[in-house]
Amino acid sequence: MSCYAMMVFLLSGGLCKDIEYVLNKYWWSGSTTKGKGVKWKSWNGLCAPKKKGGLGFRCIREMNLALLGKQVWRLLTRPESLVTKVYKCRYYPICSLFEATAGSNPSFVWRGLLEALDARKSGCYRSIGDGRSTIIGRDPWLPCAENSYVTTDLHDSIKDVLVSSLLNVQGSNWDEECF
Repeated sequence: MSCYAMMVFLLSGGLCKDIEYVLNKYWWSGSTTKGKGVKWKSWNGLCAPKKKGGLGFRCIREMNLALLGKQVWRLLTRPESLVTKVYKCRYYPICSLFEATAGSNPSFVWRGLLEALDARKSGCYRSIGDGRSTIIGRDPWLPCAENSYVTTDLHDSIKDVLVSSLLNVQGSNWDEECF
């Protein structure tokens, strides 16, 4: 039941800590009411990966963001779904999902999706393909960990041009003559 709620809503930090407290208490004592039992490891130690000496438990907050991130991924990869169309019309009608903001009077679900989107943005960049749907200066398409956006001071006019204009006529390689 909690996984379903975490797929839809962003749980508060306090609630996540309370759930982790109950899980930790149950793990060491076998009961949530009795306080007896020796705590051999902290909760952070239990949540560490098994390769690093932990038990591989999940941090509730991170799990919540991961499940919400899955919903964000569905919004990105299934543009024809009804949910995507509804959110696009309501929250980002004239921009992409990565440029979306909370807007006025956002729903609780949308706020959670925006939080997961912020976490997703750090590792996402677009696949170019034929370059007809990627804008050079606005879309993250460079495979760089530091900055996946094109930044230039020389040509402001290039910011709104499609990446396809940088490819050769066949669209298979970069057009080196335009560089």
